[in-house]
Amino acid sequence: KDIRAGDKISGVVLKDLNQFIELQAFSNIVYGRVLYYNPDQATVSLLDSNNRFWQLNIPDLSYIVSGGMKAGVSLAPGSWVRIVLKPGSTSILRADLAIEKQQDMEKIYRHYDQEKQLIYMTDGSSYQYTPETQMTKNGYKFTPDLLSSGEGMVITTLDCPDSSQEFLARVEVKVNTSVNLPALEASASKVNNVLVIRGTTTANKIVVIRQDGSREYIPVNNDGSFSSILPVQPSEQSVSVLAVDTRTGGLQAKNLEVKSLDQTPVKTYVDILSDPDRSSIEKLASRSIVSGYGDGSFRPGETINRADFLSILGRAGEWQVEKPYQVKYFADNGDIPDWALGSVYFARQRGYISGYPDQTFKPANSLTRDAMVAIIAQIFPANVQETAQNNQPYLDSGNIPSWAQHSYRVFQQRGWLELFGRSDYLEPERPLTRGEAARFIDRIMLKV
Repeated sequence: KDIRAGDKISGVVLKDLNQFIELQAFSNIVYGRVLYYNPDQATVSLLDSNNRFWQLNIPDLSYIVSGGMKAGVSLAPGSWVRIVLKPGSTSILRADLAIEKQQDMEKIYRHYDQEKQLIYMTDGSSYQYTPETQMTKNGYKFTPDLLSSGEGMVITTLDCPDSSQEFLARVEVKVNTSVNLPALEASASKVNNVLVIRGTTTANKIVVIRQDGSREYIPVNNDGSFSSILPVQPSEQSVSVLAVDTRTGGLQAKNLEVKSLDQTPVKTYVDILSDPDRSSIEKLASRSIVSGYGDGSFRPGETINRADFLSILGRAGEWQVEKPYQVKYFADNGDIPDWALGSVYFARQRGYISGYPDQTFKPANSLTRDAMVAIIAQIFPANVQETAQNNQPYLDSGNIPSWAQHSYRVFQQRGWLELFGRSDYLEPERPLTRGEAARFIDRIMLKV
């Protein structure tokens, strides 16, 4: 009862009785589309229903079957096949060629019935979705629950010999270039045999595609943040994170290297042993986010300048900086150090910073507390109630400039004001120290 039609079987039969006394069935099955067939090397390249690439060996053309009969023909590129593999190998035991019913039909998606697994189109047609359906969007494996009404698609169906219904083999979802792409910042790291995925997005769905082709859905919080802890797969080196906005059809994707945080040696400095921010400094230093000086010191009490802070933010947030820098955003662009220019541009392009009214950035200027709050509030925005009164719990809250008041409300709503320490005075215009910068980046950037 566990053997299905199309399985490869072998066994021992009692002579003259046509009765098996031993039977082996092979059900390691792959469905997909042939990309290339090399008759000289007896190999075939295949893209399966999970959008994974296979390089397979076919030792004998007599293993190719069409319509239940041995075809004895090659596997032409574009052919749809059901392949039975020899267990533990890439050797083909049997390849069933499918017959295309309709190819490259243009359709408009209407809705998906998840219970019946039916995809309905605007022309009244419907198609059964199965795990073997090859559905992609912008080159990534997709599923019907991520579709948006009105999206265009190209489909291919195959004949089902034992059914009047067509088999939905391929769905290529078209990319609407007029739709704004959702924002996406994400990172992937593994520690103690778990995979940690986290980030922020403006989309309403996050999908992680694992190295083996499996998928994980991560809920998106109201503030756009997302995070999840998953079991690490053996030898997993990379994952893809898809940000899907089902309200507009927008799709943004990032291919991420999985960074290992296991057995990271703790790096410390001679002048932080009694510093209150020691743990934050050591954590960031061990991850190469901050660095000290040649004499083995960190100098946590020294002020941090604007260029250095943006550079540290970029490393903590794993900002993927694009080069070359063709646009001159600031009048003093030439004063920005090369090692900070990428992070400064990344922040400017995303509206995290804007510079001074005279169109300068002033990279060497000390970063004030209110400037730090404004930058981080732009990276992690929140909906806060705007009021005419300043309700900050400090005696000097009247010194907060108007341009920073909204950002302080974001900090207050998120509970980040406590990171300034217990004091009646905020001192918003006081320069931020290197130790304080490590504290805020550790407790905010590495926690959200």
